[in-house]
Amino acid sequence: MEFFRSHEAVPQPGPTLQSGQQLRQTTGYKLQFGDWSIALFTYANPERPAAVAMLHGNEHSIYYYSGYGLMPFDATLFAKPSGVKIEEAKQ
Repeated sequence: MEFFRSHEAVPQPGPTLQSGQQLRQTTGYKLQFGDWSIALFTYANPERPAAVAMLHGNEHSIYYYSGYGLMPFDATLFAKPSGVKIEEAKQ
């Protein structure tokens, strides 16, 4: 949501998506970057992501969220693994 809002995506009615036995009316946020299009579809209040769709040339991808929740930040997930040596590339 923050990415789409920071790029001034305007909310508009989105498609109705099925989630299990439920139909959910969505709100769509669409952005265009050159020949790339990306859209976020949300539902509920407060808004929760339902799907992200991307279009580039003839490639079209849709990613559906099966669940969504806030988690506390864990810096260890981004730490260098122990026993790994990182060196600058030599040219």
